[in-house]
Amino acid sequence: AHDELEALLAALPDLLLEVDREGRLHRYRAPHPELLYAEPRQFLGKLISEILPPDAGRVVTEAIAEAARIGRHVGATYSLPMPDGVKWFELSIAAKGDHRAPDARFIAMARDITRRRVFEEALQQNEEKYRTLVDMLNEGIGMQDADGSITYVNRQGAEMLGYTPDELIGRPMTVQMDRKEADAVFRVQTRLRQEGRQEPYEIQCRHRDGHTVHVLVSPQPLFDKAGRYAGSIG
Repeated sequence: AHDELEALLAALPDLLLEVDREGRLHRYRAPHPELLYAEPRQFLGKLISEILPPDAGRVVTEAIAEAARIGRHVGATYSLPMPDGVKWFELSIAAKGDHRAPDARFIAMARDITRRRVFEEALQQNEEKYRTLVDMLNEGIGMQDADGSITYVNRQGAEMLGYTPDELIGRPMTVQMDRKEADAVFRVQTRLRQEGRQEPYEIQCRHRDGHTVHVLVSPQPLFDKAGRYAGSIG
């Protein structure tokens, strides 16, 4: 059992810390010592708030406090300035035994999520860039999910019908159509789902003030990673 536990811990790339309910460090395990913010002799027996920068120390201390209240914590993130640049970590904390005991100890697992964080930030920047570009187009652009609900519409697309984007998102794609036009759109979506293609088609919609808007739609299907139909963009 000891060998199995040692193998399990050795397989984990994460930094493991044992702390008390006040946030004082008692033990550690670091398979990758470069993830340590300070030398062990500088942090063992000290409070987290005395070791880490203020913002990171506050995040970790609050996570430990939650674990002391309910027995566990998952998901807090913090950054640290390291010799090779800023690194991001995600915390998971669980109590050893009864978390309500005055002398309770907790195991905190800090996972290096720097690569994921950098990717997410780059993805967000790209999304913001392309969203701005889409909002600048004269054409209306909209997305719907597999159930036919609007998940995105740019400013031009919403104004075409006399609405703001927020007023349309979450509503059915056919909200501004009569039954005949809605049936036509349903047939188009069925063809997209089954055949994966559809030529541009014309549809009539009602403007918010009641007049008819003639729209030429060029739809493209969207599929998830498993190849299932996930909606369309047009």
